[in-house]
Parts: sequence; structure tokens; C-alpha cells
Amino acid sequence: MRWKQLTLSASVSYRLGYYFRLNSIVYGNNMGLTNGHGDYARSWQTPGDETGTNVPSTPQNRNNNRDLFYTYSSALVEKADHIRLQDARLSWQPGANLTKGWARNAEVFLYANNIGLIWKETKVDIDPDWAYQTPPLTLSAGINLTFK
Repeated sequence: MRWKQLTLSASVSYRLGYYFRLNSIVYGNNMGLTNGHGDYARSWQTPGDETGTNVPSTPQNRNNNRDLFYTYSSALVEKADHIRLQDARLSWQPGANLTKGWARNAEVFLYANNIGLIWKETKVDIDPDWAYQTPPLTLSAGINLTFK
């Protein structure tokens, strides 16, 4: 979009029709106590909890097959469809009045990358493309000059 001497451009991307697997508690040798996963608090504690959670209870004995069954179950699969604002660039071109004849063109700009999600299908509070580490927001500013 352009208005007078300002230009704004943005990149919107989308990905549809795919899924991702959530990370959850693995009880393993230490019965889930050392990995500190938040799902431990949501696990089955008393009879009747199965109506409000899919996180299995703490096992009485170590059972790797039980952990694998839960880790690869559909309970940890979420739709990953999303729309993302990837980047945006705002620029200002002052024109010939301010360059006083020493430059053919001048431009001052601001740029932002990895801005964030506009919409996502999953209700889980993570980015479907970056489930374990969100990319940092990158900001830049600069000046472009074309000399005569």
C-alpha cells in the first residue's frame, strides 16, 4: 500500500491441512518427576479424573511401553492449520526536495520479521510451526541512498 511518500508492505502466509504432535510427560525411570512437564499436574489422580484429562496417572512400576503408547497416541495430535503475519516493511521516500540534488533517490525504512500468528486452529498456546521454540521477532531499520 502506498500513501503519499509512505509505503507499507506485508507478507501473510498460511498452512492448511496438517497436524503436529504435542510434547507431554514421560514417566520413565523417575516416574515423571525430573522432566518437570506441566502435564504432570493434569494427570489422573483419583477415580473419575478420566472424564477431564487424557494424561495418564503416575504408574506404580516403570513401563516404557505405556509411555510410548501415550506419546504416540492421538491424544497428543493437534491440527496445525494457521495464518501468519510473516513480515512487514514501512518505508518513507522524502523526494527531491530533501535530497537537494546530491541523491537521485533516498529511502528510510523499518522492517519486522517473524511477527506472529493471526489465526490458528489449535487451542494450545504454542506456534504449530515452532512447537518447542518460537523464532525471535527481528526488527531492522535502514537508509537506502542512490547517488547521482
